[in-house]
Amino acid sequence: MDTKIIRSIESGRQLGIRDKTVIDGKVLWISIAIQKYGNSYKTYTAEIYEDDVASEKYQREEIRRFSNINDALQYLKDYARTDSSLLASCKGQKIFNPAFDSCD
Repeated sequence: MDTKIIRSIESGRQLGIRDKTVIDGKVLWISIAIQKYGNSYKTYTAEIYEDDVASEKYQREEIRRFSNINDALQYLKDYARTDSSLLASCKGQKIFNPAFDSCD
């Protein structure tokens, strides 16, 4: 992973990406993000079909906690349906709130 990305995460910035893909003719919106929070690294992944946005019926939405940055980045690389190497600083609205913890 790019050292600039790692430095940004280590400084506490939230990095993320919003993307879309087409599966069986349906548009699937994908959001992924990572942020250092306290002594851990939190990742967020969400997938929702365009037709389900109004009802907020997510196919997947989760926050996971990792003790080290490499495991967190590897998780995003392995399980996100988008290119995690495109992570960028979230300006304005963040993708997720790292204070919220659904991983317990």
